[in-house]
Amino acid sequence: MSAIYFITLTCACFAQDIILTKDSRKIEAKVTEVNIENVKYKIFNHQDGPLYTIPKSDIVTITYQNGLVDTFGSVSPTPPAPAQTTATPAQPARNQAQATPVSAQKTVLTLIEFEKNRKFQLSLGFSPFVLGDDAFFGGNLLFGYLPPSKKHLFAVEFSGGGGISDKIGSYSYTITTTSGGKVVSTETKSDGKVSYEYTHSEFLFSWNMLFNISAKWKFRVGPGLGVLSISGKDSYSPTTYSGVKIEGIPESQSVSEQAAMIGVNAGLTCNFAKRWFLDMNYRLSVSSGMDFKERNLTILGRKFNIESKEFGSIGNRISLSVGWRF
Repeated sequence: MSAIYFITLTCACFAQDIILTKDSRKIEAKVTEVNIENVKYKIFNHQDGPLYTIPKSDIVTITYQNGLVDTFGSVSPTPPAPAQTTATPAQPARNQAQATPVSAQKTVLTLIEFEKNRKFQLSLGFSPFVLGDDAFFGGNLLFGYLPPSKKHLFAVEFSGGGGISDKIGSYSYTITTTSGGKVVSTETKSDGKVSYEYTHSEFLFSWNMLFNISAKWKFRVGPGLGVLSISGKDSYSPTTYSGVKIEGIPESQSVSEQAAMIGVNAGLTCNFAKRWFLDMNYRLSVSSGMDFKERNLTILGRKFNIESKEFGSIGNRISLSVGWRF
């Protein structure tokens, strides 16, 4: 039976793992491995001793030292007493003690049902991106769907941000002050700057397989398919002086190139609270190369040249995100 996890509101430090068996035995242990059929453990007070193995079919729950619980089955019912046996005053107390694990089991199942309803997750983070020899910086937003098995993650991700900025040149402009229709003063300033800036964005669909490393950590890996877009835009500063537009400065123009992109994700997820998690992910992507042609600008009668730019096809992205499941 698949193990289902939930997070309690208490924190247990330097405690043992508790294995509750179907015959109501509680084993204080240090669990070393949980596989498809068996659970391997050592006695908590004798961890240098032998390694024991117990079938999952004999276990009700494992309560780990950090408060997480694995559920495998239910407590076996107590056999009915013989008809000839007369109940003693101690018998009701014994039956009540045996019923306690069943009550605890109901609480566990209630929390498990609550955990099953967490089918979606949303994360937001910082995401640097290197395409060929050019670096971009920005952020990423991911919306994911978790099937009931909790072994896969289907995600839609959007990433984007600014990148390299090339200085093209500088320009001068003249400020004329008039009063009553007459020129009072004329001043020439030379602090005008022309630059060309590149930005990027990605839209990606991905499928990830999830692997449990420990109670808190998961590893995910899987392919992705999407679109990579890069835009180049010329910019000018300043374009106004004392609130008045400087004549002769053209409007900024943007040029965009898009390319199909395939990639592979590999990441680690740490559940640090009941609903919250930290996600660290690396993506290697391949896209067709994008070329930006040479452009010529004329500013205040002066000509400027924007050199052609070619971007590589290999992309490397690292993202660090904080997420919430709901």
